Amino acid sequence: KLLFLESASDVKFSIGVFNISGRLLLTSELNNGDAVTLEALSPGVYIAVATDGKTKLTLKFILN
Repeated sequence: KLLFLESASDVKFSIGVFNISGRLLLTSELNNGDAVTLEALSPGVYIAVATDGKTKLTLKFILN
């Protein structure tokens, strides 16, 4: 189980994955095109927040 993120620019970004209650479950620093492994997470609804320092992306996803 992986979460891939790509950007139009080739910058490093950080990502945090939160449960639906807002508790931070994991963080990672990624290069463009890298992936975060979600193996440690149980099935459920999560929110991923990625930022490169200028732009912030929030993504709600369901992990089966």
